[in-house]
Amino acid sequence: MHGRDLAALRDRAERAAADALAWIVPPPPEGPAASPGSKGPGSDGSSDGPAATRAPDGTRSPATADPALLDQRITELDGLEAELAAAVPDEDALLCTVRARLGGLYAERYGRNPTDDDRSRGLRVLRAARAPEALDPRGERASAFHLVRLLLTPGMTAGWDGTLSRLMESFDMGRRVALGDPELTADLAELRGLVADLAPTLPEDAAESLFWAADILERVPAVVRSRDLEQMADLAARMAQRLPGRNSELMRALSGLATEFSGSGQAGEGDEAEAMAESSEEETALTFAQAALMLELEVPGTIRTEDLEALVNEVSKGPAGEEAETAMRAAMSRMAHGMRTGDADRLAEAAELIGTAAGAGSGRVDWMAGVISPGLLAAANILGGNLTDRDQARARLDTLFGPASAVFESAHATGPGAEGLRLCTRCMHLQLRLNEALDERDTETLENLLDELLDLLEEAGENSEWQFLVLFLLGQAQLSLATLDGGIPALRAAVAYFEEAANHPRLPTFAQPLMDAQCAPLLALFSMIEPDPARVSEAVARARRALDGPASTPDQRVWIRQGIGLALLAVHRSTGDPSDLEEALGELERARGNSPSAPARTSGRSCCGSWPRRTGCAPTGSAMTQGRPSPPRMPRCGCWPRTCCCNSAPSTASRWRGRGPAVGCSPPTGPPWTAGSRRP
Repeated sequence: MHGRDLAALRDRAERAAADALAWIVPPPPEGPAASPGSKGPGSDGSSDGPAATRAPDGTRSPATADPALLDQRITELDGLEAELAAAVPDEDALLCTVRARLGGLYAERYGRNPTDDDRSRGLRVLRAARAPEALDPRGERASAFHLVRLLLTPGMTAGWDGTLSRLMESFDMGRRVALGDPELTADLAELRGLVADLAPTLPEDAAESLFWAADILERVPAVVRSRDLEQMADLAARMAQRLPGRNSELMRALSGLATEFSGSGQAGEGDEAEAMAESSEEETALTFAQAALMLELEVPGTIRTEDLEALVNEVSKGPAGEEAETAMRAAMSRMAHGMRTGDADRLAEAAELIGTAAGAGSGRVDWMAGVISPGLLAAANILGGNLTDRDQARARLDTLFGPASAVFESAHATGPGAEGLRLCTRCMHLQLRLNEALDERDTETLENLLDELLDLLEEAGENSEWQFLVLFLLGQAQLSLATLDGGIPALRAAVAYFEEAANHPRLPTFAQPLMDAQCAPLLALFSMIEPDPARVSEAVARARRALDGPASTPDQRVWIRQGIGLALLAVHRSTGDPSDLEEALGELERARGNSPSAPARTSGRSCCGSWPRRTGCAPTGSAMTQGRPSPPRMPRCGCWPRTCCCNSAPSTASRWRGRGPAVGCSPPTGPPWTAGSRRP
């Protein structure tokens, strides 16, 4: 290239590189790096010049500018970079600056709409710009920021959005780390180094966060490749303490799962990496789908509602020869989906699938079919209000825990989650017996059940994450006694048990909204005897926090608002403040307006009719099989009777592992004002 042409090219390149600054300025550094004397033609990030706050035309902020303008800048600078690279050596300062600015533009577009093409192009030019060490300090710092943005995956860049595809991407990254993928390993090492280099240039609080991130980036690959579940649990717990919102809840759930699976013999085996590497795409996809289902059960809302259908379909796939196991997975996913959305037909589909699996698979599958059925019937009773389903659930639980039963002593009742499954199923049985004793006003039976619950509390131990269920049922037992003839001591004991359950240190994420919501109406009831408006107001604030997260049942927000309304009425009775009354009426109006239409409830449809008779699961007199709805359960204290047996069902049994996914059932729990708070 002739000297005059090269000079003209360099002039155009300098102008284009300067114009690019409006799009790519990083945060200003702290300390000496912020000295104004470091500005110059090759600098890459002044924060006080016009270009840092407005587009080249001086009228438009880069953050809100038309994306087409950014595309034009990239196209222009990309062409100039190619021309300049053909005319000058890689060490040329202007070429390095142009490449750094072009990489910054790619990073900006990647941040708005992540694509593999922008990521790969941006990484190429930024690495080429930094290799000769020809950039000035500002240019080095800015290019490091842009590299960090590009080294992050789309999931890391865009944040958690609840889509199934984003979660699957995260699982795939974990798989690649575990297998020691060379490209990903190198990217993570580079990212860790960049973060450590940038941290000292930032304010103290931001620097501390980056140093923590660098440490995590160093530990994650080593821990994942070690397959040491205890280390994984510790790492996830540390991340849960620092990450915000839903990310923290997911990390906490992963920590709990890793803790439960550690030492089980189902992970950490020498051939696991080889098996993972040899898995087909279909096997890998199924594994990811099962993991996604497990997380959704542990942390409702992990997957957005509109993606649940796709998740159910993915989990329902399986290899030839494992039809029974596949049917069990499909059944549990439909049970969870039905409870989340209020679709009773999903429960009927689950019943049919369990009937298909029973007797057609291994003894372990048959065992699980027997344990699942009470939970499914209880779920159908919740959605449909059919007493036949409730009675059949009770009959099956009576058999499971009868003196002649050895179901939970079977060789199949082993592995992670087995003890939790037994405990939760036992709680379901005790819940139904409590309800029956209260309906019959049988104080003696309630006293006996209270003794059983105290024994179960000791048996569960403080380290069990399911101990909160036993505490919750103890509260219900005392509340039931209080409504009969137990008086103030029983009511005070009920409040204590409920508060202990709500504040349990190992309370599962899915149960948090339920526990947060139940304190307000209970304290409102207690305040009729010992008024404490301040305490009730605190409980109302806690219940309102339960409205912020995703609902795990279709009418969850309705009964939470009902409880808040009752609590505010109690405050009004104590204070006489008309604003409390207006607020209470507003909550009750919102509860009525948000009440989901549930044709299944009004029809009283039974799930029993969906069980094939050949499995012995279709009871005589089923309302579905006879075409006659049985009378729905009457609401107590103005609230429809609720249990969360199917919210917790999969999260208990998802830890039980056969060759397929974990499946099972867990106990009904519910707001105390709906299960045992009737006036005598």
